[in-house]
Amino acid sequence: LSKVTSIEDVNKIINSLETEKIEQVRSRLLEAASGMEEIGTEANATKGQLSDYSSEMEKLSYTAQQMSQLKNQVLSFFSVGNGIQLFKRMIHGAISTITDLDAAMTETAVVTDFSVSDMWGRLREYTDLANKLGATTQGAYETMTLYYQQGLDTKATFELGEETMKMARIAGMDYSEATDMMTAALRGFNMELNETSAQRINDVYSELAAITASDTYEISEAMTRTASIAASAGLDFDIASAYLAEAIETTREAPENIGTAMKTIVARFAGLTKDPSELSQEMQEALEGEVVEANRVEAALRAAGVQARDSNGEFRNLSDVFLELNEKWDSLDLMTQRYVATQAAGTRQQSRFIAMMQNYDRTMELVNATKNSKGASQKQFEKTLESMEAKVNNLKNAWNEFIMNIANSDMVKAGVDALTGFLTIINKISEAVATIVPGKGLDGIVKSLMNIGAIIGAMKIGGSILNGDLFRGSIGKGKTK
Repeated sequence: LSKVTSIEDVNKIINSLETEKIEQVRSRLLEAASGMEEIGTEANATKGQLSDYSSEMEKLSYTAQQMSQLKNQVLSFFSVGNGIQLFKRMIHGAISTITDLDAAMTETAVVTDFSVSDMWGRLREYTDLANKLGATTQGAYETMTLYYQQGLDTKATFELGEETMKMARIAGMDYSEATDMMTAALRGFNMELNETSAQRINDVYSELAAITASDTYEISEAMTRTASIAASAGLDFDIASAYLAEAIETTREAPENIGTAMKTIVARFAGLTKDPSELSQEMQEALEGEVVEANRVEAALRAAGVQARDSNGEFRNLSDVFLELNEKWDSLDLMTQRYVATQAAGTRQQSRFIAMMQNYDRTMELVNATKNSKGASQKQFEKTLESMEAKVNNLKNAWNEFIMNIANSDMVKAGVDALTGFLTIINKISEAVATIVPGKGLDGIVKSLMNIGAIIGAMKIGGSILNGDLFRGSIGKGKTK
Protein backbone atom coordinates (compact mmCIF):
# COMPACT_ATOMS: atom_id res chain seq x y z
CA LEU A 1 0.00 0.00 0.00
CA SER A 2 2.93 2.28 0.56
CA LYS A 3 3.66 2.00 -3.18
CA VAL A 4 0.18 3.29 -4.12
CA THR A 5 0.71 6.69 -5.67
CA SER A 6 -2.12 7.03 -8.12
CA ILE A 7 -5.57 5.86 -9.16
CA GLU A 8 -3.99 3.44 -11.62
CA ASP A 9 -2.16 1.78 -8.73
CA VAL A 10 -5.47 1.37 -6.87
CA ASN A 11 -7.14 -0.17 -9.88
CA LYS A 12 -4.22 -2.60 -10.32
CA ILE A 13 -4.58 -3.73 -6.70
CA ILE A 14 -8.38 -4.12 -7.01
CA ASN A 15 -8.02 -6.09 -10.22
CA SER A 16 -5.44 -8.39 -8.62
CA LEU A 17 -7.89 -9.23 -5.76
CA GLU A 18 -9.83 -12.40 -5.99
CA THR A 19 -13.63 -12.16 -6.35
CA GLU A 20 -14.15 -13.89 -2.99
CA LYS A 21 -11.99 -11.33 -1.24
CA ILE A 22 -13.90 -8.50 -2.84
CA GLU A 23 -17.20 -9.99 -1.58
CA GLN A 24 -15.77 -10.25 1.93
CA VAL A 25 -14.75 -6.60 1.86
CA ARG A 26 -18.16 -5.55 0.56
CA SER A 27 -19.91 -7.63 3.24
CA ARG A 28 -17.79 -6.05 5.98
CA LEU A 29 -18.60 -2.60 4.64
CA LEU A 30 -22.34 -3.35 4.66
CA GLU A 31 -22.11 -4.59 8.23
CA ALA A 32 -20.31 -1.42 9.23
CA ALA A 33 -22.99 0.69 7.53
CA SER A 34 -25.74 -1.24 9.31
CA GLY A 35 -23.99 -0.71 12.62
CA MET A 36 -23.76 2.98 11.96
CA GLU A 37 -27.50 3.10 11.28
CA GLU A 38 -28.22 1.38 14.59
CA ILE A 39 -25.92 3.81 16.34
CA GLY A 40 -27.80 6.67 14.66
CA THR A 41 -31.16 5.25 15.78
CA GLU A 42 -29.94 4.87 19.37
CA ALA A 43 -28.53 8.38 19.21
CA ASN A 44 -31.86 9.77 18.10
CA ALA A 45 -33.66 7.87 20.86
CA THR A 46 -31.17 9.15 23.38
CA LYS A 47 -31.67 12.63 22.04
CA GLY A 48 -35.46 12.28 22.49
CA GLN A 49 -34.99 11.00 26.05
CA LEU A 50 -32.71 13.91 26.82
CA SER A 51 -35.31 16.29 25.41
CA ASP A 52 -38.04 14.69 27.58
CA TYR A 53 -35.74 14.87 30.57
CA SER A 54 -35.10 18.54 29.88
CA SER A 55 -38.86 19.18 29.70
CA GLU A 56 -39.41 17.35 33.01
CA MET A 57 -36.63 19.34 34.60
CA GLU A 58 -38.29 22.55 33.45
CA LYS A 59 -41.57 21.39 34.99
CA LEU A 60 -39.84 20.48 38.25
CA SER A 61 -38.14 23.85 38.29
CA TYR A 62 -41.46 25.64 37.74
CA THR A 63 -43.12 23.57 40.49
CA ALA A 64 -40.29 24.40 42.87
CA GLN A 65 -40.77 28.09 42.12
CA GLN A 66 -44.51 27.80 42.78
CA MET A 67 -43.92 25.97 46.07
CA SER A 68 -41.42 28.62 47.09
CA GLN A 69 -43.94 31.36 46.35
CA LEU A 70 -46.65 29.48 48.28
CA LYS A 71 -44.28 29.08 51.20
CA ASN A 72 -43.56 32.82 51.21
CA GLN A 73 -47.27 33.61 51.01
CA VAL A 74 -48.05 31.29 53.93
CA LEU A 75 -45.24 32.78 55.99
CA SER A 76 -46.45 36.27 55.11
CA PHE A 77 -50.05 35.35 55.99
CA PHE A 78 -49.02 34.07 59.41
CA SER A 79 -46.62 36.90 60.10
CA VAL A 80 -47.17 38.99 63.20
CA GLY A 81 -48.53 41.97 61.27
CA ASN A 82 -50.98 39.95 59.23
CA GLY A 83 -51.93 37.95 62.28
CA ILE A 84 -52.93 41.14 64.08
CA GLN A 85 -54.89 42.34 61.06
CA LEU A 86 -56.59 38.96 60.73
CA PHE A 87 -57.50 39.01 64.40
CA LYS A 88 -58.95 42.50 64.03
CA ARG A 89 -61.06 41.39 61.08
CA MET A 90 -62.28 38.36 63.04
CA ILE A 91 -63.30 40.56 65.96
CA HIS A 92 -64.98 43.04 63.65
CA GLY A 93 -66.80 40.22 61.85
CA ALA A 94 -67.86 38.64 65.13
CA ILE A 95 -69.30 41.92 66.40
CA SER A 96 -71.10 42.44 63.09
CA THR A 97 -72.53 38.91 63.23
CA ILE A 98 -73.78 39.34 66.77
CA THR A 99 -75.29 42.73 66.00
CA ASP A 100 -77.06 41.62 62.82
CA LEU A 101 -78.50 38.43 64.28
CA ASP A 102 -79.52 40.17 67.47
CA ALA A 103 -81.36 42.79 65.37
CA ALA A 104 -83.19 40.03 63.48
CA MET A 105 -84.09 38.30 66.74
CA THR A 106 -85.27 41.56 68.27
CA GLU A 107 -87.48 42.25 65.25
CA THR A 108 -89.13 38.85 65.69
CA ALA A 109 -89.58 39.41 69.42
CA VAL A 110 -91.26 42.77 68.78
CA VAL A 111 -94.04 41.23 66.64
CA THR A 112 -94.54 38.11 68.80
CA ASP A 113 -94.89 37.13 72.43
CA PHE A 114 -91.33 35.84 72.45
CA SER A 115 -88.57 37.72 74.26
CA VAL A 116 -85.19 38.40 72.71
CA SER A 117 -83.71 35.78 75.04
CA ASP A 118 -86.25 33.28 73.72
CA MET A 119 -85.10 33.99 70.17
CA TRP A 120 -81.45 33.56 71.16
CA GLY A 121 -82.44 30.24 72.70
CA ARG A 122 -83.85 29.10 69.35
CA LEU A 123 -80.63 29.77 67.48
CA ARG A 124 -79.97 26.04 66.96
CA GLU A 125 -83.46 25.52 65.48
CA TYR A 126 -83.06 28.38 63.00
CA THR A 127 -79.52 27.34 62.11
CA ASP A 128 -80.58 23.75 61.43
CA LEU A 129 -83.34 24.98 59.12
CA ALA A 130 -80.95 27.31 57.31
CA ASN A 131 -78.39 24.52 56.82
CA LYS A 132 -81.10 22.20 55.52
CA LEU A 133 -82.03 24.79 52.88
CA GLY A 134 -78.52 26.03 52.06
CA ALA A 135 -79.61 29.46 53.31
CA THR A 136 -78.29 31.83 55.98
CA THR A 137 -79.40 31.82 59.59
CA GLN A 138 -80.21 35.52 59.37
CA GLY A 139 -82.36 34.83 56.30
CA ALA A 140 -84.30 32.24 58.26
CA TYR A 141 -85.00 34.75 61.06
CA GLU A 142 -86.05 37.44 58.58
CA THR A 143 -88.41 35.12 56.69
CA MET A 144 -90.13 33.83 59.82
CA THR A 145 -90.53 37.36 61.14
CA LEU A 146 -92.50 38.39 58.04
CA TYR A 147 -94.94 35.53 58.57
CA TYR A 148 -95.19 36.21 62.30
CA GLN A 149 -96.13 39.78 61.36
CA GLN A 150 -99.12 38.38 59.46
CA GLY A 151 -100.44 36.90 62.70
CA LEU A 152 -99.56 33.27 61.92
CA ASP A 153 -98.70 30.80 64.66
CA THR A 154 -95.30 29.15 64.88
CA LYS A 155 -96.34 25.95 63.05
CA ALA A 156 -97.77 27.80 60.03
CA THR A 157 -94.90 30.26 60.10
CA PHE A 158 -92.24 27.56 59.81
CA GLU A 159 -94.19 25.59 57.17
CA LEU A 160 -94.65 28.62 54.94
CA GLY A 161 -91.20 29.95 55.79
CA GLU A 162 -89.46 26.78 54.66
CA GLU A 163 -91.29 26.68 51.31
CA THR A 164 -90.69 30.40 50.81
CA MET A 165 -86.96 30.01 51.42
CA LYS A 166 -86.93 27.17 48.88
CA MET A 167 -88.56 29.47 46.33
CA ALA A 168 -86.00 32.17 47.11
CA ARG A 169 -83.14 29.70 46.60
CA ILE A 170 -84.61 28.39 43.32
CA ALA A 171 -85.28 31.85 41.87
CA GLY A 172 -82.27 33.65 43.34
CA MET A 173 -84.49 36.13 45.18
CA ASP A 174 -83.94 37.65 48.59
CA TYR A 175 -86.11 36.25 51.36
CA SER A 176 -88.34 39.27 51.92
CA GLU A 177 -89.11 39.48 48.20
CA ALA A 178 -89.96 35.77 48.04
CA THR A 179 -92.19 36.15 51.10
CA ASP A 180 -94.15 38.99 49.47
CA MET A 181 -94.67 36.94 46.30
CA MET A 182 -95.70 33.81 48.16
CA THR A 183 -98.12 35.81 50.32
CA ALA A 184 -99.66 37.53 47.28
CA ALA A 185 -100.46 34.20 45.64
CA LEU A 186 -101.76 32.56 48.83
CA ARG A 187 -104.04 35.39 49.86
CA GLY A 188 -105.02 36.47 46.34
CA PHE A 189 -106.41 33.03 45.53
CA ASN A 190 -107.83 32.48 49.04
CA MET A 191 -105.64 29.46 49.70
CA GLU A 192 -105.12 28.06 53.17
CA LEU A 193 -101.96 29.34 54.76
CA ASN A 194 -100.21 26.02 55.17
CA GLU A 195 -97.43 23.87 53.77
CA THR A 196 -99.62 22.17 51.15
CA SER A 197 -100.70 25.45 49.55
CA ALA A 198 -97.16 26.84 49.58
CA GLN A 199 -95.82 23.68 47.95
CA ARG A 200 -98.46 23.90 45.25
CA ILE A 201 -97.43 27.45 44.39
CA ASN A 202 -93.77 26.46 44.36
CA ASP A 203 -94.45 23.40 42.19
CA VAL A 204 -96.53 25.31 39.61
CA TYR A 205 -93.97 28.09 39.27
CA SER A 206 -91.06 25.63 39.07
CA GLU A 207 -92.72 23.40 36.46
CA LEU A 208 -93.66 26.33 34.23
CA ALA A 209 -90.17 27.79 34.58
CA ALA A 210 -88.72 24.46 33.45
CA ILE A 211 -90.75 24.22 30.21
CA THR A 212 -91.16 27.86 29.13
CA ALA A 213 -88.93 30.82 28.34
CA SER A 214 -89.77 32.32 31.72
CA ASP A 215 -88.50 31.72 35.23
CA THR A 216 -89.92 31.48 38.74
CA TYR A 217 -89.14 35.11 39.51
CA GLU A 218 -90.88 36.40 36.36
CA ILE A 219 -94.02 34.31 36.85
CA SER A 220 -94.31 35.14 40.55
CA GLU A 221 -93.64 38.85 39.91
CA ALA A 222 -96.40 38.95 37.26
CA MET A 223 -98.73 37.09 39.61
CA THR A 224 -98.35 39.72 42.33
CA ARG A 225 -100.05 42.20 39.94
CA THR A 226 -102.89 39.79 39.18
CA ALA A 227 -103.60 37.62 42.21
CA SER A 228 -105.45 40.19 44.31
CA ILE A 229 -108.42 40.37 41.89
CA ALA A 230 -108.10 37.12 39.92
CA ALA A 231 -109.92 34.84 42.35
CA SER A 232 -112.92 37.18 42.62
CA ALA A 233 -113.39 36.91 38.85
CA GLY A 234 -113.23 33.12 38.92
CA LEU A 235 -109.73 32.76 37.48
CA ASP A 236 -108.03 29.56 38.66
CA PHE A 237 -104.45 29.80 40.01
CA ASP A 238 -103.08 27.12 37.68
CA ILE A 239 -104.68 28.65 34.59
CA ALA A 240 -103.65 32.18 35.55
CA SER A 241 -100.06 30.97 36.01
CA ALA A 242 -100.10 29.18 32.64
CA TYR A 243 -101.37 32.28 30.80
CA LEU A 244 -98.80 34.52 32.50
CA ALA A 245 -95.95 32.15 31.64
CA GLU A 246 -97.14 31.88 28.03
CA ALA A 247 -97.44 35.65 27.65
CA ILE A 248 -93.96 36.21 29.10
CA GLU A 249 -92.57 33.52 26.80
CA THR A 250 -94.31 34.92 23.71
CA THR A 251 -93.69 38.64 24.19
CA ARG A 252 -90.52 38.56 26.35
CA GLU A 253 -91.82 41.72 28.01
CA ALA A 254 -91.10 42.58 31.61
CA PRO A 255 -93.21 40.51 34.03
CA GLU A 256 -94.60 43.72 35.52
CA ASN A 257 -96.15 44.60 32.15
CA ILE A 258 -97.66 41.14 31.67
CA GLY A 259 -99.04 41.10 35.20
CA THR A 260 -100.60 44.53 34.76
CA ALA A 261 -102.14 43.44 31.45
CA MET A 262 -103.71 40.36 33.04
CA LYS A 263 -105.00 42.49 35.89
CA THR A 264 -106.66 44.88 33.43
CA ILE A 265 -108.25 42.00 31.51
CA VAL A 266 -109.56 40.40 34.71
CA ALA A 267 -110.97 43.75 35.86
CA ARG A 268 -112.81 44.21 32.55
CA PHE A 269 -114.38 40.77 32.78
CA ALA A 270 -115.25 41.38 36.42
CA GLY A 271 -117.14 44.44 35.16
CA LEU A 272 -119.53 42.05 33.42
CA THR A 273 -120.83 40.77 36.72
CA LYS A 274 -121.02 44.04 38.64
CA ASP A 275 -122.06 47.61 38.22
CA PRO A 276 -118.90 49.67 37.52
CA SER A 277 -119.54 51.73 40.65
CA GLU A 278 -119.43 48.52 42.72
CA LEU A 279 -115.99 47.53 41.53
CA SER A 280 -113.20 47.78 44.07
CA GLN A 281 -110.82 50.71 43.89
CA GLU A 282 -108.08 48.33 42.72
CA MET A 283 -110.23 47.05 39.86
CA GLN A 284 -111.21 50.56 38.82
CA GLU A 285 -107.54 51.53 38.71
CA ALA A 286 -106.79 48.43 36.64
CA LEU A 287 -109.25 49.60 34.00
CA GLU A 288 -106.86 52.51 33.33
CA GLY A 289 -109.67 55.05 32.97
CA GLU A 290 -111.55 53.11 30.27
CA VAL A 291 -115.27 52.59 30.60
CA VAL A 292 -116.31 48.95 30.25
CA GLU A 293 -119.63 48.37 28.57
CA ALA A 294 -120.77 44.90 29.57
CA ASN A 295 -123.11 44.54 26.61
CA ARG A 296 -120.30 45.25 24.15
CA VAL A 297 -117.98 42.71 25.81
CA GLU A 298 -120.71 40.06 25.76
CA ALA A 299 -121.46 40.90 22.14
CA ALA A 300 -117.78 40.51 21.23
CA LEU A 301 -117.63 37.12 22.94
CA ARG A 302 -120.78 35.99 21.13
CA ALA A 303 -119.15 37.04 17.84
CA ALA A 304 -116.41 34.55 18.69
CA GLY A 305 -118.94 31.89 19.59
CA VAL A 306 -118.39 32.12 23.33
CA GLN A 307 -121.12 32.71 25.90
CA ALA A 308 -120.38 34.84 28.93
CA ARG A 309 -123.33 33.34 30.85
CA ASP A 310 -124.42 29.79 31.53
CA SER A 311 -127.87 28.33 30.82
CA ASN A 312 -129.18 29.79 34.07
CA GLY A 313 -128.12 33.30 33.12
CA GLU A 314 -125.23 33.30 35.62
CA PHE A 315 -121.80 34.55 34.56
CA ARG A 316 -119.35 31.75 33.98
CA ASN A 317 -115.95 31.47 35.64
CA LEU A 318 -113.33 33.45 33.81
CA SER A 319 -111.11 30.38 33.49
CA ASP A 320 -113.80 28.57 31.45
CA VAL A 321 -114.43 31.63 29.26
CA PHE A 322 -110.71 32.09 28.59
CA LEU A 323 -110.10 28.48 27.64
CA GLU A 324 -113.12 28.31 25.34
CA LEU A 325 -112.18 31.56 23.61
CA ASN A 326 -108.57 30.34 23.36
CA GLU A 327 -109.73 27.11 21.70
CA LYS A 328 -111.75 28.98 19.05
CA TRP A 329 -109.25 31.80 18.50
CA ASP A 330 -107.45 30.41 15.45
CA SER A 331 -110.78 29.88 13.65
CA LEU A 332 -111.62 33.61 13.89
CA ASP A 333 -110.70 36.03 11.14
CA LEU A 334 -108.23 38.82 11.89
CA MET A 335 -110.90 41.54 12.22
CA THR A 336 -112.93 39.48 14.70
CA GLN A 337 -109.81 38.72 16.74
CA ARG A 338 -108.95 42.42 17.02
CA TYR A 339 -112.55 43.31 17.84
CA VAL A 340 -112.72 40.73 20.65
CA ALA A 341 -109.29 41.69 21.97
CA THR A 342 -110.19 45.40 22.09
CA GLN A 343 -113.43 44.76 23.96
CA ALA A 344 -111.96 42.14 26.29
CA ALA A 345 -108.66 43.83 27.10
CA GLY A 346 -108.93 47.48 26.06
CA THR A 347 -106.89 49.34 23.50
CA ARG A 348 -103.72 49.37 25.62
CA GLN A 349 -103.61 45.66 26.40
CA GLN A 350 -105.06 44.07 23.26
CA SER A 351 -101.67 42.96 21.87
CA ARG A 352 -100.85 41.12 25.09
CA PHE A 353 -104.31 39.54 25.16
CA ILE A 354 -103.77 38.27 21.60
CA ALA A 355 -100.43 36.79 22.71
CA MET A 356 -102.27 34.83 25.40
CA MET A 357 -104.98 33.57 23.05
CA GLN A 358 -103.14 32.70 19.85
CA ASN A 359 -101.80 29.23 20.68
CA TYR A 360 -104.41 26.97 22.31
CA ASP A 361 -102.27 23.82 22.09
CA ARG A 362 -99.44 25.54 23.93
CA THR A 363 -101.86 26.88 26.54
CA MET A 364 -103.28 23.43 27.24
CA GLU A 365 -99.78 21.98 27.40
CA LEU A 366 -98.92 24.47 30.14
CA VAL A 367 -102.24 24.04 31.96
CA ASN A 368 -101.79 20.26 32.02
CA ALA A 369 -98.23 20.73 33.24
CA THR A 370 -99.45 22.77 36.21
CA LYS A 371 -101.94 20.03 37.10
CA ASN A 372 -99.11 17.49 37.18
CA SER A 373 -96.42 19.65 38.75
CA LYS A 374 -96.27 18.03 42.17
CA GLY A 375 -92.66 17.62 43.29
CA ALA A 376 -91.22 19.95 40.63
CA SER A 377 -89.97 22.51 43.12
CA GLN A 378 -88.27 19.92 45.35
CA LYS A 379 -86.45 18.50 42.34
CA GLN A 380 -85.13 21.95 41.37
CA PHE A 381 -84.38 22.92 44.96
CA GLU A 382 -82.19 19.86 45.54
CA LYS A 383 -79.93 21.03 42.72
CA THR A 384 -79.34 24.33 44.53
CA LEU A 385 -77.89 22.41 47.49
CA GLU A 386 -74.97 21.41 45.24
CA SER A 387 -74.08 25.05 44.57
CA MET A 388 -71.11 26.86 46.05
CA GLU A 389 -73.51 29.42 47.57
CA ALA A 390 -75.21 26.73 49.66
CA LYS A 391 -71.89 25.37 50.89
CA VAL A 392 -70.59 28.86 51.74
CA ASN A 393 -73.84 29.62 53.59
CA ASN A 394 -73.44 26.45 55.66
CA LEU A 395 -69.87 27.43 56.49
CA LYS A 396 -71.02 30.91 57.45
CA ASN A 397 -73.79 29.46 59.63
CA ALA A 398 -71.31 27.22 61.47
CA TRP A 399 -69.05 30.20 62.14
CA ASN A 400 -71.95 32.41 63.24
CA GLU A 401 -73.24 29.75 65.61
CA PHE A 402 -69.75 29.36 67.07
CA ILE A 403 -69.49 33.10 67.66
CA MET A 404 -73.00 33.35 69.08
CA ASN A 405 -72.42 30.48 71.49
CA ILE A 406 -69.24 32.11 72.78
CA ALA A 407 -70.86 35.50 73.22
CA ASN A 408 -74.51 35.09 74.18
CA SER A 409 -76.79 38.09 74.24
CA ASP A 410 -76.72 38.62 78.01
CA MET A 411 -72.91 38.58 78.18
CA VAL A 412 -72.50 40.96 75.26
CA LYS A 413 -75.09 43.38 76.59
CA ALA A 414 -73.56 43.26 80.07
CA GLY A 415 -70.17 44.10 78.56
CA VAL A 416 -71.62 47.00 76.59
CA ASP A 417 -73.44 48.27 79.69
CA ALA A 418 -70.23 48.03 81.76
CA LEU A 419 -68.25 49.98 79.16
CA THR A 420 -71.01 52.60 78.92
CA GLY A 421 -71.00 52.98 82.71
CA PHE A 422 -67.23 53.27 82.73
CA LEU A 423 -67.26 56.09 80.15
CA THR A 424 -70.08 57.81 82.05
CA ILE A 425 -67.90 57.84 85.19
CA ILE A 426 -65.02 59.41 83.25
CA ASN A 427 -67.35 62.12 81.89
CA LYS A 428 -68.64 62.91 85.38
CA ILE A 429 -65.11 63.19 86.76
CA SER A 430 -64.20 65.54 83.91
CA GLU A 431 -67.27 67.69 84.62
CA ALA A 432 -66.46 67.81 88.33
CA VAL A 433 -62.89 68.98 87.65
CA ALA A 434 -64.19 71.66 85.27
CA THR A 435 -66.47 72.98 88.03
CA ILE A 436 -63.64 73.26 90.57
CA VAL A 437 -60.95 74.76 88.31
CA PRO A 438 -61.72 77.77 86.05
CA GLY A 439 -60.67 77.33 82.41
CA LYS A 440 -58.45 80.40 81.79
CA GLY A 441 -54.69 81.04 81.72
CA LEU A 442 -52.63 79.01 84.15
CA ASP A 443 -55.81 77.66 85.66
CA GLY A 444 -56.66 76.17 82.28
CA ILE A 445 -53.38 74.28 82.27
CA VAL A 446 -53.99 73.07 85.79
CA LYS A 447 -57.47 71.99 84.74
CA SER A 448 -56.08 70.02 81.80
CA LEU A 449 -53.50 68.30 83.99
CA MET A 450 -56.11 67.46 86.60
CA ASN A 451 -58.43 66.15 83.88
CA ILE A 452 -55.67 63.96 82.50
CA GLY A 453 -54.78 62.67 85.98
CA ALA A 454 -58.41 62.01 86.79
CA ILE A 455 -59.00 60.19 83.54
CA ILE A 456 -55.84 58.08 83.99
CA GLY A 457 -56.98 57.19 87.47
CA ALA A 458 -60.43 56.29 86.23
CA MET A 459 -58.94 54.20 83.45
CA LYS A 460 -56.85 52.28 85.97
CA ILE A 461 -59.99 51.57 87.95
CA GLY A 462 -61.77 50.60 84.76
CA GLY A 463 -58.88 48.36 83.79
CA SER A 464 -59.10 46.59 87.11
CA ILE A 465 -62.81 46.09 86.57
CA LEU A 466 -62.39 44.82 83.00
CA ASN A 467 -59.47 42.55 83.97
CA GLY A 468 -61.61 41.07 86.69
CA ASP A 469 -59.26 41.96 89.60
CA LEU A 470 -62.05 43.32 91.77
CA PHE A 471 -64.43 40.51 90.81
CA ARG A 472 -61.76 37.88 91.44
CA GLY A 473 -61.03 39.43 94.77
CA SER A 474 -64.66 39.45 95.83
CA ILE A 475 -65.25 35.97 94.51
CA GLY A 476 -62.13 34.71 96.27
CA LYS A 477 -63.30 36.09 99.56
CA GLY A 478 -66.64 34.40 99.20
CA LYS A 479 -65.30 30.97 98.28
CA THR A 480 -65.41 28.14 100.76
CA LYS A 481 -61.98 26.62 101.24
